[in-house]
Amino acid sequence: MNLRTKQALRRLAAQDLAGRDVPEHGRRLPWEQPEPQSEGRSTAKIQRGTNRLGVLVAAAVAVGVLAVSMVMVNQSNLFAEPLETPPLLSFRDPVERDPAALLLHLAARAASQPVPRGAGAVFYADRREWQFTTAFGADSRYLGVEFSQYRQEIWRTADGTGRSLRRELNPPSGSRAITMDGPLKLSTSPGPAVGSADPEVLKQWFLKEGQGRTTAQWFENISRDWGLRAGEPAAAAALLRILANQSGMTIDGMTTDRAGRRAVAVSTPTDRPGDWFPRQRQHLLIDPETGLLLATELVGLAVDTDAVGAPVRTPATIGFTLWLSSALVPDTHSRP
Repeated sequence: MNLRTKQALRRLAAQDLAGRDVPEHGRRLPWEQPEPQSEGRSTAKIQRGTNRLGVLVAAAVAVGVLAVSMVMVNQSNLFAEPLETPPLLSFRDPVERDPAALLLHLAARAASQPVPRGAGAVFYADRREWQFTTAFGADSRYLGVEFSQYRQEIWRTADGTGRSLRRELNPPSGSRAITMDGPLKLSTSPGPAVGSADPEVLKQWFLKEGQGRTTAQWFENISRDWGLRAGEPAAAAALLRILANQSGMTIDGMTTDRAGRRAVAVSTPTDRPGDWFPRQRQHLLIDPETGLLLATELVGLAVDTDAVGAPVRTPATIGFTLWLSSALVPDTHSRP
């Protein structure tokens, strides 16, 4: 590593993100908004150009239900005003130009972190997801487009079995929230037990499972690969070492994620012919101090307006994932 790279990495570690150049998306997470005082559901557009994530939450729902935001375009309003989407993240100038050097530096930091907190034979992880989706009512009638929000919790044992609990947090008006609570189903082998693996062993296992993946496909699979081991230092180190050997990446710079956590972001473009958004950019947000993966952001660069059913200004945020907590717990019904 040359002197310029070492100096840049030291500047990264010393970054103060309190400046005005980095947006503050709000200290309150969207599912922690105060309960509305009145009953009933209303919708509101997500405003652009704001620095707070609180604008994502504009819906009023019955007492006891979380307030969340949903952008809805009814059939009668198709091709009217452009659909508003969550504000794009803003990035400060990157302090390092070489993605490989940065990712290897972060991998080393991750490898030095302690194993997930707690005690027990079951690994627990909690995350939130937002997805740009088509909405249907209880009678299967097309309602338009919405930004759906989900909470995903997993409990995983050493042999890969366990429990998955996925809950919809903002169902369309008149529909019940979808809850899926059942056995954890892995599409790959479970691999080494969480908390006991060496980064190099995990790296080889990930490479075997992901043989032939392109850079974009590695980014696409981060949500699954990391989601099943979120918070495990060895897994973060292994994945970052793999990404360091990929091409076509850009260091976006410093930012804060949707939960207000400081992060350094790297990204790569991807083409999805036939998708609503045929050209996209995938961002991976990493804690610059610990090297652990915090979030992903998906940005649409081009849109198929006819397929979406409404105009969308691009670039547009079309999805994001936050990994919020993880721990070792005694059983598949315990939380940290």
